[in-house]
Amino acid sequence: MISAPVLVVVGLVVLALVAAGFYTHDRLQRRFAWGGALWLALTLGYLHSGDLPVLLNRLPTDPLSRALVQAYDVVWWISLAWLTVAGINVLLWCWLFPRASHAGGRKLVADVISALVYVATIFAIMAFVFDYEINGLLATSGVVAIVIGLALQSSLGEIVSGLFMSVEAPYHAGDWITIDDNVEGEVIETNWRATRIKTRSGDIRIVPNSVIAHAQIVNHYFPNQQHHALVDVTVDARTPPQRVMTVILGAALAAKCVRHDPAPRTLVRSLGQTAIEYRVEFVIDDFAEAPAARSDVASRIWLHLSWAGIRMDGPPLASPGTAESDAERTATLEKALARVSLFAPLSFDERGTLAGRMRTHKVVAGTPLVNAGESGDSMFLISEGVLIVKTRTESGEDSEVSRLGPGDYFGEMSLLTGAPRSANVVALTDGWVHELAKDDLAPIMTARPVLPHELGRVLAARQRSLAEAGKAEGKSGESEDSYAERISAWITTFFRSAA
Repeated sequence: MISAPVLVVVGLVVLALVAAGFYTHDRLQRRFAWGGALWLALTLGYLHSGDLPVLLNRLPTDPLSRALVQAYDVVWWISLAWLTVAGINVLLWCWLFPRASHAGGRKLVADVISALVYVATIFAIMAFVFDYEINGLLATSGVVAIVIGLALQSSLGEIVSGLFMSVEAPYHAGDWITIDDNVEGEVIETNWRATRIKTRSGDIRIVPNSVIAHAQIVNHYFPNQQHHALVDVTVDARTPPQRVMTVILGAALAAKCVRHDPAPRTLVRSLGQTAIEYRVEFVIDDFAEAPAARSDVASRIWLHLSWAGIRMDGPPLASPGTAESDAERTATLEKALARVSLFAPLSFDERGTLAGRMRTHKVVAGTPLVNAGESGDSMFLISEGVLIVKTRTESGEDSEVSRLGPGDYFGEMSLLTGAPRSANVVALTDGWVHELAKDDLAPIMTARPVLPHELGRVLAARQRSLAEAGKAEGKSGESEDSYAERISAWITTFFRSAA
């Protein structure tokens, strides 16, 4: 018989646990508190009588009383098992693995331990409540377990591997992984037996956990999603490596998917008598986008090399920025203008005239070319380098809108309509730009009265595409034809005022 003060203390603890269950908002902690209260309440009966559920020699001899006591003992053991499982869940879900990314591992470990606890409880009830001899049963169960284990050796191996992998958690759902340089994809689900991976082709690969447990795993999302990507390119050896690497670096920086920090870099991989192999290394924000990023950078490398006059299988050609004579510069600029949609309405002679009047500027990284709101009547064509277009946000900070590279141009609205500059343009790398002013274009406008209408249509289409890409303000509710007519009128008025 336990003393009354002890019974009172235990009773107060029971009431405190019941109150704590109502107070907490966490379902697992509530179950643990109420499970503890139930088990202690049942234990009070044993403390009051001085008996314990393991003292079988104190069971009453009357069949009805004996059945009631055994039922009480069974409930006590089950409540103890429930309390133990609830405590394990609180330990796993709230302390050891609190992050949502460990949900699979927590559930797997909790399920295994819970099953073991309930099996042990069944054996305890048989031994201490019903006085069964369980030694033989345990031996028989061991033999059965060995037979089942041998029959299900492969499946059990996968389950055990899944258990340890869930505890270690080398990857989680949503991670991109590579297994033995053979299987690459996004983890969709991990269960007791296998891991489901969605490959880049959209197929679902089901890989047994026993295979993964012995494989080399690369988690591309740990410790973060950033990825170091590579692109190799081979260029004719007659172009100096330093110039090639400068152009390739600009091509990488022109891709918006490429991070500036850490900055990309270019290397010479190998030297040959006829060709040199280069490599550009860059970092992107998400490994899942690696193929698209490599394709984007490779395409831009081709474009930048083309505009710079650098060939992969021949000697370098003259480019607008590196031409050695005025005639050569005019010829290369005429070809450059022919590749720009804005000057598609112009004839060969008209493009040649403009090319001879354009002014070439060498820009240095970090140099601002135009500022938003300032007046201007000229546009710029880029032949080499990368420029950043920035606009001012409502918070007063500059936000990058786009990156411009060879073949891109800006300031066309100021050239043709006299509109103020709409954005800040800053050089990201060294490069060459070519400026065309209103006075250079005015004689051609005078000679061809229909040119404002043709240019208006080109400008309207360009503004519409920029608006759809989020790089300019669109004219919502107005058709492209109507907008083109308005631009044509602005062009006509602007150039008539200069006549």
